Amino acid sequence: MVAREVLLRSSEVAALAAIFHFSGTKPSYLGIQKNPPSLALCPATNNCISTSEEISDANHYAPPWNYNPEDGRRKKPINKDEAIAELLQVVTSLKPDNFTPRVAERREDYIRVEYESPIMGVFVAPPR
Repeated sequence: MVAREVLLRSSEVAALAAIFHFSGTKPSYLGIQKNPPSLALCPATNNCISTSEEISDANHYAPPWNYNPEDGRRKKPINKDEAIAELLQVVTSLKPDNFTPRVAERREDYIRVEYESPIMGVFVAPPR
């Protein structure tokens, strides 16, 4: 009896997950802005981080990644292509809270990654 209830409840959860597979479109302002060249600032929601935010904004700021730090952590400097390959390997292998990473956009100087919830699907912030 217990196994049957668990099975029924798990199918209910799966049905809800399928129904509420949220998605949206990428806001048009994301990416590198032209004047001045920098990343766009985040919307007021908590599902965005940017190196362009104020360092005091704990909800949105992320420090820039330096692939050849001056502190000597890397024994041999690497070039930009090697750094991007390393970054992609790290980003696509990490699954915070079981969210699945997906490279949604990749350019020479920009990578946008979306994370898919195991239950609710991909959440993309609506344009403002």
